[in-house]
Amino acid sequence: MIISGKPKDFTDSYKILESWDNCLRICRNDSNCVMIYKISDTLCEVFQFGEITSVDRSSLASDGVIAFKVKSSFDQCPSDNPFYSSKSISYLNLNETENELYNTTYTYSNGSLDIQYSITKCPNDTQIFIREQLAVCIGLFYFPSPNLCNNQPKASALCKENNGTLTGPANSNEYAYIQAQSQASYNTSNPGKYSYLTYWIDGVSLSGKYNYAFEDPTHNGIANYVWAENCPLYQSAGYCLYNPNAKGYYISDIE
Repeated sequence: MIISGKPKDFTDSYKILESWDNCLRICRNDSNCVMIYKISDTLCEVFQFGEITSVDRSSLASDGVIAFKVKSSFDQCPSDNPFYSSKSISYLNLNETENELYNTTYTYSNGSLDIQYSITKCPNDTQIFIREQLAVCIGLFYFPSPNLCNNQPKASALCKENNGTLTGPANSNEYAYIQAQSQASYNTSNPGKYSYLTYWIDGVSLSGKYNYAFEDPTHNGIANYVWAENCPLYQSAGYCLYNPNAKGYYISDIE
C-alpha cells in the first residue's frame, strides 16, 4: 500500500540502490520487510520488523512516499483506502520455521501513522496457523495413563486443562497437520494393546443431519471435515465427532 509520508521514529534501516518498482518487489518478497521509503527514483530505505514505530503524515511530509504491507483477501487491490473504513489495519506474517506469528498493526491518527508489533509463539508440540486475522495453536493431547482411551467430555476437559478448546480443521493445511500428528502417535503413543489411537474432534450433534454445536467458532463448522463413507451415521442429538482410524482420512460420529 503506497501513501504519502516520511519516516519519523525508527531505530534502524538500510538503503538499496534500486528503482522504486524494484524496491516494492524486494520488500514484498522479503518476509521481514514491513515498510520502504522512497528517497529518490533510484534509492529507497528499507525498514524491517520492529525497526520503525511512526511515520509523519502531516502536510510537511506530503511530498514523501512510503509503502507498507497489508494482506488482502481479494485477488486484486482494494478500490478504497483501508483507512477509510478503519483507523487500524494489521499485517500477519507466519514464520513456520520458528513457529511464530509476527503481527504489524498500523494506526492512523492526527497526521501520524503509528506502527506496533507483537509476536505470537505457540507452546511446544503445537503448530501455529492463521484463521483470517486470528492466530491459533493446534496440537493433539493424549489422555494420561492408565485411561488412554476416554470419552468426548473428557477430551474437552483435557483441552481446557491445556488452556485450549476442542477444535476442527479450518482448512486443508490444518487437516493435514492433524492427520500427520495422529499418524505419528501410532508409533510414539500407542499403548500396545490397541491397533491405533483415535482422536476426538469438535462437534456434538443436534437434531437433523449436519447440524452440530461447536466449542470453537473459528474453524467454519464442518466445512473442512472429510467424512467417512455414509457418514454422519446419525441425525439425532448427542453424537460426537471423531476420527475412527489414525491411518485414515475420514471423520465419523459416535454416541
